[in-house]
Amino acid sequence: MSGDKTQVKTAYEEFLTLWKDADPDIPVLEQAKAEYSKLL
Repeated sequence: MSGDKTQVKTAYEEFLTLWKDADPDIPVLEQAKAEYSKLL
C-alpha cells in the first residue's frame, strides 16, 4: 500500500480486526501483521 501513513495504518487495523479470529498461520495474515508492525 502506498499513500498517507495514517490511511495505510487504518487499513491494516481494519484488516486485522476482520481477521482477528482467523488461523494465525495463514500467510497473508502473517504478512499483514509484519507490515503493520513496521508502521508502528
